[in-house]
Amino acid sequence: MNFINEYIPKSDMEKYQIKEIDQRVRRYLSTNSDSWTIDRESETYLRCVAWGGEENIGESAWTFYWQGEMLWIELKILDTSSNGRNAPGWSRQIVKKLCLMGGGSDHLPERLAVHKYKILKYLEEALLAYKDGGVYSSTTTYTLTLEVEKGVLGP
Repeated sequence: MNFINEYIPKSDMEKYQIKEIDQRVRRYLSTNSDSWTIDRESETYLRCVAWGGEENIGESAWTFYWQGEMLWIELKILDTSSNGRNAPGWSRQIVKKLCLMGGGSDHLPERLAVHKYKILKYLEEALLAYKDGGVYSSTTTYTLTLEVEKGVLGP
């Protein structure tokens, strides 16, 4: 996996229907972000679409395009470093939701559930590349501890 942070090219905005996704996101504080973390070889991307705001500090919602499927992910930062710019960083986060976007369920469908650990591995790699801010990150190195809330991966 070779994830990089970049601004989304116009051609990809259309290909991946970014504007349509933004119109569907009405939770928290929508980001309408024009950047993502992408692995072009596997055509996998991670994009923050909403932040929790004052009522849900540390919570965020993401779209994760994996093997042609648009997944919805909700994360919560449990702990994080505050070392400042141009310094190493770290965070401890928990996956609170992992499902098919618009799939009508809070769980992955069976066709994806069999790949849940592979999906989590890709997610972890994407979050490591994203660091603490994607294209805006000035963190030199980044360490991530990713936990999964009980029940998220199914019964």
